[in-house]
Amino acid sequence: MPEIPEVITMDELVEKYQYSVQGRKGLWTVIGEVDDPYTQSQHILDVDLSTAGNVLIYGGAGSGKELMLSSMLYFLYKNYLPEQLHTYILDFGAETFRMFESAPHTGSVMIDGEDEKINGLINMLSKEVKYRKKLFAEFSGDIERYNASDNLPVPYMLVIINNYSNFNDNYERYEEILIALTRECPKYGIYFIYTATNTTSVRFRMSQNFRQMYVMQMNDKADYSTILGSTKGVYPPAIKGRGILKTEETYVFQAAHIVREEEDLLGYIKQFAENLAEKANGKVARQIPVVPKFVSGLDAASSVNSFGQMSLGVSHATYDYLKIDATEKNVLLAISEDSTDALYYAGGLIETTSAIPEIQTIVFNGGRKLAELLDVAYEPVDTDYENKIVELFQTVLLRNNDYKDTDGYPTVDMHPMLVVLNGFEVIRNTLSEDGKDKLNTILDKAEDFWNVWFVVSDSYRNLNLYYMENWI
Repeated sequence: MPEIPEVITMDELVEKYQYSVQGRKGLWTVIGEVDDPYTQSQHILDVDLSTAGNVLIYGGAGSGKELMLSSMLYFLYKNYLPEQLHTYILDFGAETFRMFESAPHTGSVMIDGEDEKINGLINMLSKEVKYRKKLFAEFSGDIERYNASDNLPVPYMLVIINNYSNFNDNYERYEEILIALTRECPKYGIYFIYTATNTTSVRFRMSQNFRQMYVMQMNDKADYSTILGSTKGVYPPAIKGRGILKTEETYVFQAAHIVREEEDLLGYIKQFAENLAEKANGKVARQIPVVPKFVSGLDAASSVNSFGQMSLGVSHATYDYLKIDATEKNVLLAISEDSTDALYYAGGLIETTSAIPEIQTIVFNGGRKLAELLDVAYEPVDTDYENKIVELFQTVLLRNNDYKDTDGYPTVDMHPMLVVLNGFEVIRNTLSEDGKDKLNTILDKAEDFWNVWFVVSDSYRNLNLYYMENWI
């Protein structure tokens, strides 16, 4: 029986064996061609990730680990729709997997240094497995049974870490949570594929969560038995993409290539990914949540309709808008080392609250004016702060007395008001003693039933002068 060829492309292999995933349950991918000397036969080598679970590929430099992994991805992307499979790739090897980045199945390709994305992926996976546990509870925790029901199907998720030892060197802080995820996730349709260069790359507590192992050429023959146990003298020949796997016996296989000439691979996959994207009609893998570098108050405004749920920004923990109940304290502080930063933040709060129905926004400009920063309507107070403070005092006094006199059923206009004191120290220093007293009384006695909220904005140095005030 002739040896399996050194180079056979995935498309040729599928054609040769008339292989199809049509009608198969689970998530199947083809790896290559296997030689079975026990039956004097050769056949296609495939794996059902939904049955096998996580996969670990060992191999020294130049052994063909990335070749094998790329071909597995190529087959998956060619045979499953982006709404069926979402893939997340952490490439700590030669960074060649960016060629798959534009494919609609690819949620993200991450490399060393993209800390926020990597952290976002870990958080997303942790939440997803908890969500799927509840979702599949009535289906014995089985994704196949759930997707076969009348419910909206959920996609398989595939997480790839290429060169795990390099990843772990820089992100060891995630090892414990990855041990937990690789143990729990396969039950719920989330699978992991790692590649590793040597036997010490993946610690035992992690490797025991990987039921399927493939071993390419290693530097030391002793490594094969360390990984697979006794191989009865079966080792992979020194051919790129050759490997061994062990079931009851040990078999030699050849990983499929995507193209025959390696120099054609990058262009071929980029075109392949672009073609997939065109056919996907906008259906793409879920993106990893990250905190944007710029958060617009106007964007946050869409989720705000009262002071009871004011958005302060985007949370690094949840990647969602961080909201507070401003009715618990009617005076909000916008403080920073530099008063300009506080100014920007105050501007964001103004935009955030702009969606509150009938809101009246009054902005005292004691420092740099907010006009150039805002895209919402407001009433500026650039001079004559004294008269406006007196007017405000009369407004809140009227609202306070009417609310109490009517036992909480006011007869006067109580539309919502936001008063921004931008550059508080400058504003206060221009007031008379009576004006200062009225301003202090307003801030100190502020009640939520007035329906008036205040934002005091200035540098830490200036506001620290008032740390003894009750409203601070």
